[in-house]
Amino acid sequence: MVTPGQIFLEDEEIKESSIKNHFNRPVKLRASLIPKFEAAMKELGDKAPLILEDIRTFGTQKMAYDSGKKGVAPPERSFHVKGQAFDISQNSQNKSNIDLIKQVFSKYGFKQHPNEWWHFSFGEF
Repeated sequence: MVTPGQIFLEDEEIKESSIKNHFNRPVKLRASLIPKFEAAMKELGDKAPLILEDIRTFGTQKMAYDSGKKGVAPPERSFHVKGQAFDISQNSQNKSNIDLIKQVFSKYGFKQHPNEWWHFSFGEF
């Protein structure tokens, strides 16, 4: 069983969710996180956020990290690369509903990044 205290779910495959992201592609996360993610999105109903980004390749994360942008994790420590993170769209609806979004995702083990209101991860920062 997976618990939020676990850092990385190394031996678990990546699966596609029935939820589509901003690009109309299935959100991809670790297999054990899909039911939690989908349950949270269902509970949020019409307040469910648009998912902007989910899994990233090692190369994509490395380019972002190498760019020097503040707050970008190195690829070997990135929850996005591990399939354990997603970013919600930074639109006004999501921002105005962030307390509810945070509360619901938290129930399912996802934590909001303390410095990025749009970033949610499963595991400890």
